[in-house]
Amino acid sequence: MTTPKRILVIRTGGLGDFILSLPVIRALGTNWPHAEVEILGRPAIATLARSEVSRVTSIDDRRFARLFANTPLDASDPAAVHVSSFELVVSFLGVPESDFGRKLRSLVPRTLFVPPPQARDKHATIHFLESLREAGIEVANAIPSVDITDQDRAEGQRVLQQLLGRQARLPIIAHPGSGGRNKNWPARLFAETIRLFGRSGHQAVVLQGEADGAAVSEVLNHLDQGDVPVLKDATLVQVAGAIACSQLVVGNDSGISHLAAAVGAPLVCLFGPTDPTVWRPLGHAVRVLTFDEATPARVYEEGIGLMNKRTA
Repeated sequence: MTTPKRILVIRTGGLGDFILSLPVIRALGTNWPHAEVEILGRPAIATLARSEVSRVTSIDDRRFARLFANTPLDASDPAAVHVSSFELVVSFLGVPESDFGRKLRSLVPRTLFVPPPQARDKHATIHFLESLREAGIEVANAIPSVDITDQDRAEGQRVLQQLLGRQARLPIIAHPGSGGRNKNWPARLFAETIRLFGRSGHQAVVLQGEADGAAVSEVLNHLDQGDVPVLKDATLVQVAGAIACSQLVVGNDSGISHLAAAVGAPLVCLFGPTDPTVWRPLGHAVRVLTFDEATPARVYEEGIGLMNKRTA
């Protein structure tokens, strides 16, 4: 297969989906180290792959609208001009038989489509990587990783110090939100877990994302102390830096948990209705508990164990 000079990866979706796709992006760069790799997706999320790619372009840019419209795409159209400048496209959107898929392949014949996971006994990242076999790429490492720079860590530490003070110990980060209410471990159990860590001298910080307001409020309502700070209104890179500086993350099946695993933070991840065989965070310091298995005491025990291993 001819070595491509320019590769386009089309990837939208949420934070967790994007992180599980990172091994695909890294494999493309490893296999073709001199190629320019561009992501067409959500810049706020795709910035996490900045060390792996040359450029991130927003899929919400108006010039790409006709890629998704049920109308023919002229070769002079700005979207056609941009996409056709690549020798290889790897798309997590569409299928070959769709209008979108046919448009892509008419512009770039070497277009690989990465379908959603189907098997219940195979992790999503393994499934994504297997799609690269069509391009002649075999990949052994399926662990997603996000490169955190010294500047990212310093900024994350600064954000935490604003909440806790300069002399405070690095905290445990609790993230009680997710992409859906049914994926949230009960607020009273999160609150009791925070109390257990507090009794052993571990300061907790509650992380609140854009859609986590209700989940965070419920947890705080179950806490009788008023000194549990909330980290909110931070950029994704700041959150990544703060997580990288933390002692432990306790979270639901969410993008934040995948981020914690990808930056190498110890993580206890709580799974409700979603299948962890397919969607669990992958990392070297990850413990997954289902809602049936999880109790505050169990989460505390697993968390202390992960922290002790990190410092051993």
